[in-house]
Order: sequence, then C-alpha cells, then structure tokens
Amino acid sequence: MTDASWLPDLPAPTFRLLPGEVAVFRARANQSAAVWAQDERHVEVSPLPGPWDNEVTPYLVGLMELYSQEHVRELFIAGGSQSAKTDMMHTCWGWVAVHDPGPALIGMQDRDTGSETLSDRLIPMINGTPSLRAIKTRNPDDLSMRRLRLRNGMRTYLAWAGSEGRLASKPIRYGFLDEVDLWPESSIRKARARFRAFSDSYKVIEACTSSVESGRIWQARNLAQVRLDFWPECPHCGECHKMDFANLQWGEGVVDPAKLSTKGSAWYICPSCVEKWDEEDRNEAVRRARQIHNPPEVWHRSEEH
Repeated sequence: MTDASWLPDLPAPTFRLLPGEVAVFRARANQSAAVWAQDERHVEVSPLPGPWDNEVTPYLVGLMELYSQEHVRELFIAGGSQSAKTDMMHTCWGWVAVHDPGPALIGMQDRDTGSETLSDRLIPMINGTPSLRAIKTRNPDDLSMRRLRLRNGMRTYLAWAGSEGRLASKPIRYGFLDEVDLWPESSIRKARARFRAFSDSYKVIEACTSSVESGRIWQARNLAQVRLDFWPECPHCGECHKMDFANLQWGEGVVDPAKLSTKGSAWYICPSCVEKWDEEDRNEAVRRARQIHNPPEVWHRSEEH
C-alpha cells in the first residue's frame, strides 16, 4: 500500500450561497401579524403617518392575532366608520407576504378606489416597511395599479365589484374584500370561488362599516362560528360593557354637529357606575378594553356561507 502520510491535509470544502439562497435558508421569526406590524409596518395615509403603533387601535390587535392562527380561515369585521378596518387588512396582507407568500386578491367596491389603494397605501407601505422592501423586485412594473409582484413569489391582484373577469380567472389563497355591503352578491360568490384550490390553507377577510342588519357583513357576523365583541372597560369603576348608543347624551337643545364635537357638549354614561365619560375617559376605556366571546359557546355555521 502506498504511504500517503506525506500529502498535506485538504482544506474543508467551502461554497458561497447566492443572496437569494441565503434569504430562502434564513429562518423567519415566528411572530404574529400584530407583532410584525408593531416592529416593522410603515403607514402612509393616516392621521399619524409613520411607524405603526398598536396602541392607537388596540381593538385591532386581537383580530390580527386571530388572523395569524393557522386554523383560522375567515374573518368578518363589522365596525364603525374610519375604524382602521382597511389598514388592518393591509397589515395582514403584508404579514403573509413576508411570512407565507401566496396568490392574493384585494377587492374594493370600485376600480378607482382599488387603484388609489394600491398607489397611495400599499406601494408606499412596501417601500417604507423594511421586510417588504427587501423582497421588492428590480422591475418597476411589478408594482402597478393592477398587480403587485414581490421577489419571493407573492402575487397580488386587484379586483372590484363588477370586474367579473378578474374575479373569476385566478386561483387565490388570500382574500381581502373591503366594503362588502356595496358588492353585488354575484361578485361576492365569484370572488370566494377563487379560494377552492387552496381549501386547506386559504384565508379571507371581509370587512365593512356596519349599516343595516340585512347587509352582507352583519349577516356574516351572525353566522360566524366564533363571535367577538369589543367591550371597553370603564376607567372609573373597572366594569366592561358593550357600548350602547342609548348611553350617549348631549346638552339640551344642542343639535349642531360642530357643537356636539366640542369637548363637553356630549358625553357617554357608564351603565355600571353612571359616571360621565369625556374624550379622555373614552380613549382610556378603549385602551383597557377586552374582546368578549359572544355568546361564549362555539357553534358551527352553515357550510353554504
């Protein structure tokens, strides 16, 4: 046998990964949508533009945590006007784009509103949020008024009520449908049919300002398997309750909305301790609020919905 002891030791084999391979192998942080938003999200169109702050809209945190759960498939959000429902959907879109990309559909009530949403909100959000900016492509056409495409394979399409072809032509995993009470029922059905190809992993959010009990969003709320109400906690007595318009009062003879908005012209009465809430009390009550299962038991909703 030939003696090879005189040969030098070979160096350990080494190789260098390309940047894209490094991104694939890098472990992603196991964080919820709410945590991701607090750490990363940038807001452009807002009374408070800049970094997202969960304390500004604490009632959205629980909803974002729910969306982050693997077993949650559908969220129906019935809320008041200008309560950041759309921003919450955009946060969830950004979270899946970074953590679990797949084909997505953003549905708005009309084409102009959809185009403005992409140009004024989502594209600035991508540019201002570090983890989204890191997966932008170099092609400027990939961030257009009709479609968003990111480097990790996340593709997002815009549709609107009445855009039958766009609602019916693509398999979709993630759906974000806004102001659904303004959609024809046929458009809702066509949009929801897109999720069948991902029956084991799809996620859908439908949101709308509550208007009438016969509307799409209120009917969906009543049929949900789990229903959550947001109950503020009185800063005076510590009791939680569901807010009721009957407890809102204002000065006698005051009918001018401008005067009603003046501090002290209107107030809310706590049904437990009968203390008057001013604006500061209301904000504190919302910060302390809890999400209440209503009713506490869980039941199955119709499979046809």
